[in-house]
Amino acid sequence: MALKRCQMLYQQGNCLNTKKTFTPPCRICVAVCPHGAISEGYELSEKQCTECGLCAAACPSNGFVDRLAAQLEAYLWSERKEYMIHCPQAASGEMEIPCIGILDRDSWSTLIMKAASKTVTLITGDCGVCPDQAACAASVRIFKELHRDWPGHPEVKVLVQQTAGEATDPAARNDKETEKKRGKDLRRQSRKLLGRWLPEAGTEAMTPIPRSRRWLLRVLEEQPQQKAPFQALTVSGQCTNCSVCVSVCPQGALDDREEDGRRLLILEPLKCVQCGRCINVCRAKALRLETKNLSARLLSGKILIHEGNIRTCTQCGRRVYDDREPPLCVICASASPEGRDHLFSSSKR
Repeated sequence: MALKRCQMLYQQGNCLNTKKTFTPPCRICVAVCPHGAISEGYELSEKQCTECGLCAAACPSNGFVDRLAAQLEAYLWSERKEYMIHCPQAASGEMEIPCIGILDRDSWSTLIMKAASKTVTLITGDCGVCPDQAACAASVRIFKELHRDWPGHPEVKVLVQQTAGEATDPAARNDKETEKKRGKDLRRQSRKLLGRWLPEAGTEAMTPIPRSRRWLLRVLEEQPQQKAPFQALTVSGQCTNCSVCVSVCPQGALDDREEDGRRLLILEPLKCVQCGRCINVCRAKALRLETKNLSARLLSGKILIHEGNIRTCTQCGRRVYDDREPPLCVICASASPEGRDHLFSSSKR
């Protein structure tokens, strides 16, 4: 569904809810929008949307994207010694983005990796008086998490430089409606200029791998000896090998197989968007996300994250998905008082 006037674009085919149904459905974009501009049907209100990009940064799967994301990608891989990215309310740089709120964890990681060999500078206006300060604050939190997880990382410079015509009257600066209108006007002026030489900016191809994740892989491939912190799925010894996590993954990032009486659980990090469905559905509470340092080879590969014994019912031979002794399936456990006690104790875990 393409929106004619708004810079943000909803792509139904990329939305996790359309890839695989799940209860409760994903509502991250609806919940994070600071202006209440996204309806339960994922329609954007032109009047309320400020195009801050927070929905795109928060969406795990490119359900929401910025129409000019392709241009930002082209800019980041252009031949230049320095990258200067700015928001509409900042002094002009070279590449304008709606707000730094559009930068998710993978985007920040890409900029940091780029800073290993080039100067990378982000220029913002005064976010404290901007109507999109919530989006900016969310992006800053992501960067702080990366900074914590990535000791000694290359430096990305962040400068605050207001536009030349910035109002100095405190009353005008604190008028949120005035700032909101001004910010949207600046963005639209910028899009008109870009539209003259970038007519394809209004479309975005649907893809199973989010664009910013592809950026991260690309920059890691350019630096094969380097690693970046990545939130990877890990499995504890509590895993019962039930494989429900595999069945609910909307990205196909998990796979399982049986070899020599063992159950193997395999993760493809590139496909995993950390949506948390597998974690939420795991009855054994065996799954969680942990920060791991991954190279391009590991990010794009397949990783064995769990190996467990296959257990069968001692009476009928059916598969058993708990660690109680003796192993009994639900049917056999219900057939005797001892079995019912066993079944009850298993359900209380």
